[in-house]
Amino acid sequence: MISVIGGSEEMTEYEKNGYSIIKKIFQDYASEEISLSFNGGKDCTVIAYMIKKVKEELGIRTATKNSSAKYFNLDIETKELSMKQSLEEFITQNKKIKVIIIGTRESDPNGTNLEIYSPTDKDWPCILRVHPILHWNYHQIWEFILKENIPYCNLYDIGYTSLGSTFNTHQNPQLYDEERKEYRRAHELIEAKDERSGRYS
Repeated sequence: MISVIGGSEEMTEYEKNGYSIIKKIFQDYASEEISLSFNGGKDCTVIAYMIKKVKEELGIRTATKNSSAKYFNLDIETKELSMKQSLEEFITQNKKIKVIIIGTRESDPNGTNLEIYSPTDKDWPCILRVHPILHWNYHQIWEFILKENIPYCNLYDIGYTSLGSTFNTHQNPQLYDEERKEYRRAHELIEAKDERSGRYS
């Protein structure tokens, strides 16, 4: 079997780096010690796909509960609390967890303050945060999704470029086509700096 780590001439350096980070985590920790922060957005969808490929290469299987979980080979647990409260409850209920893999990038709020391996802040539950795509940009995310034909949230096909809560997530005005009177798809956004133009209250 061809390794997902550097096994393809078509794989970019940033893709190789992302896969290498994830593979190292699964080599250094038992699978039951590793978790993924997944909200259905494009970045964590990329992470879920990369984890899927690494787990397939390493022969790791996971019991699944729904169709999305089945595709990505994930066991999904849903929380409806704040981020901090959700993490506290999750760690309390899953005491073996030592690592959480997150799809944060440098261009995200507070992303510039992170490193690829970042322990949580002192007032948060203790866990190692891992950011495999920290140094990827917006267009690299979409190039990867389209190249690998990864299923993604259909909101990205009707003008949304950054998904948050239902209160602050809107279609990106930079994608509105005046001639066609409709929004273009997220991957058609020209300027990466406009990614969050649809995020406002």
